Amino acid sequence: MCLSVSVEGPPQSPIRVKQRAHIQFVVDGVPIAAVRVNLFSDRSMVATLASGDDGEVALPELPPGRYSLMYPNSPLHFAVHSLSLCVVPCPDMGTETTILVPTTLHGPLQVLDRDALAPSHIDVEIGHTKDVEIERFPSSIGTQSSAIRTSSLQGVIEDQTGAFIPNALIQVRAKGTGGRAHVVALISADRNGRFLGHLPDGEYLAFISAPGFTVRVTPFIVASTASAADVRFVLEVGSTN
Repeated sequence: MCLSVSVEGPPQSPIRVKQRAHIQFVVDGVPIAAVRVNLFSDRSMVATLASGDDGEVALPELPPGRYSLMYPNSPLHFAVHSLSLCVVPCPDMGTETTILVPTTLHGPLQVLDRDALAPSHIDVEIGHTKDVEIERFPSSIGTQSSAIRTSSLQGVIEDQTGAFIPNALIQVRAKGTGGRAHVVALISADRNGRFLGHLPDGEYLAFISAPGFTVRVTPFIVASTASAADVRFVLEVGSTN
């Protein structure tokens, strides 16, 4: 049986999970790849993991006990920076509410076994502490012609001197809505400023942002018949917002 639970913020107590549980990072329902997380037991680091294209991280086989996942150096500006877990069977975790359930309709009560109900999959909904202020951009940005035509959005993000901008963020939105449609994809550049994102054929707007730089908006077209040439985005120094 595969149980699932969603987390929208830091829990007050550790979440019980089964062995080899999967944790998926999402923003507005969009899976986030390349989220690097450090797994700790007490104060010792056990492993460093990274989410795949599906946004999932699979925990390794672990001894039962308490752990924490921390992702302070992720490519996005996350509002949630850690997750407290306990791999079942869990020891006494302090003051807890005991839940009693009836064995039958009129039968005696028994203590609910929380470890037996531990999930094997967790969805972590992550919010941005800083988001691109889409509303301030004129609606005319959705009518600009798309000079970029590619089979996949890949390339590099640089500043005006040609230096790479690490961990920049690309919000991809549907074209024709002034960028006000829901985020289609979130693509983050690596430490060398390189990025790669696969999207269905269509017309999009890319909002490229990084701390200390002005936001750049670029329309582009994804077509499976086009080549996969690198795209170069150049950001200007200035306020993010």
